[in-house]
Order: sequence, then C-alpha cells, then structure tokens
Amino acid sequence: AAEGEIFDTFVICDMFAKAATGKLTPAQAVEEADRRVKEIFTKWRKAGLVGGGKDR
Repeated sequence: AAEGEIFDTFVICDMFAKAATGKLTPAQAVEEADRRVKEIFTKWRKAGLVGGGKDR
C-alpha cells in the first residue's frame, strides 16, 4: 500500500531526476524524498494499514 504509493507518485524517480538535472543537490533530493516517504507512511499508518513505529 504505502510502497505502491511511493512508486505511483514517482518519489524515487523524482529524487534521481532532480539531482541529475541540478534542480536540487543530491543531498537535498534525498532529504526531499525521505520527507515524502515519511509523509506517505504516516498517512497509511494512521489509516491502520501499515504497521511499524514512528521512526521507520
């Protein structure tokens, strides 16, 4: 569920594209992707569809 949303919303592809084109530095692109992934997992956890802890 959460993993599917990550792929469906191009989080990983966007990260690489933004770093490769210079829109963001590689570190900034990773930070943005990390934030997006955490937001997605938080949403799915609140819906009770993903287990795990706060820091996962």
